[in-house]
Amino acid sequence: MAAVIHPIHDQTFYLTLEHKRKLKEEYGIEPWTFIQKLGDAVFIPAGCPHQVRNLK
Repeated sequence: MAAVIHPIHDQTFYLTLEHKRKLKEEYGIEPWTFIQKLGDAVFIPAGCPHQVRNLK
């Protein structure tokens, strides 16, 4: 794996269901998960960690 300079902005990591389960169990962190549909807008504040998974 290449060197990681910034764990969020380098886009080196993708949280799997297992990662998210551990975050919830160990730290009480639970991400928001939703399906964006045609015409929906999503606002993500600058610097906010997020990830996207395309369903198609």
